[in-house]
Amino acid sequence: MGGFSASVFEPMAQSNHERIGKAFETLKAGLPSFVERELKSAHGAKWWATVKQVTGAGMQVGGTEAAPEWDAGSVLKVLWECWNDVFAKTLGRAERSLTSELIEVRNKWAHQKTFTTDDAYRALDSMQRLLNAVGAREQADELTKQSAELLRLKFDEQARHERRKSQTTLGLDAPLAGLKPWREVVTPHPDVASGRYQLTGCSAKRRSPTRALALAGATLTCWNEPMTPDYEPDALREHTPDYAPPPETQRMIDELYREELLEARVMRPEQKLLLGEELFAY
Repeated sequence: MGGFSASVFEPMAQSNHERIGKAFETLKAGLPSFVERELKSAHGAKWWATVKQVTGAGMQVGGTEAAPEWDAGSVLKVLWECWNDVFAKTLGRAERSLTSELIEVRNKWAHQKTFTTDDAYRALDSMQRLLNAVGAREQADELTKQSAELLRLKFDEQARHERRKSQTTLGLDAPLAGLKPWREVVTPHPDVASGRYQLTGCSAKRRSPTRALALAGATLTCWNEPMTPDYEPDALREHTPDYAPPPETQRMIDELYREELLEARVMRPEQKLLLGEELFAY
């Protein structure tokens, strides 16, 4: 499959409409056995005729009496229409409310309406509750797994939203209050100030919170690398230098310096500790 990456063949994320459709398939697998058993207990040999009468021409149940072919809509309608005569003997008001809710959800789904993540989770939860009430444990457990997966996706999306919101709040265009200009912290190395700066092998291989300082001119070298000839022991000074780098170099320095500061702000304490240990390991 040369020329195609593996991502091309990855399944697309399900929509909430598709999730609800899959859940109705699970409901259809677990609910009919209970409905058939209770109908046979109440109507005997006439149970199949009762089903045909209740569903009507617009929602016929396929198959035969020996092997009915239900869909989610027809089994929910029979459950609702025969409630007082048949199902109220074994189910309560809570299950009747769930049946009414799921009929509405099924109609909305059949007409291709949209569902929010909260709508989808509630629908799956209601189906799971109804299946538990009728003793369809296997299908109820399957819906529990689907609900848990949907919650995970919801929380992941909320976390991404919070990260984007935080990044917007700490945007590069916003001033960083309380921070000194970098020129008041370190003096640019001559090659940086003149625009001749190039990353050394040590700096290019590692990306650490000190990158901004390296670009600002602090002479950071690997301990196993010799000092550069123009190294000056007093290169770090706390006064403002009397010169400035070319505009393009200055723009790059400021941008990368701010990027490092923003990354450091969102780091957890343990991340900062690990990065510090990595720096001093060299």
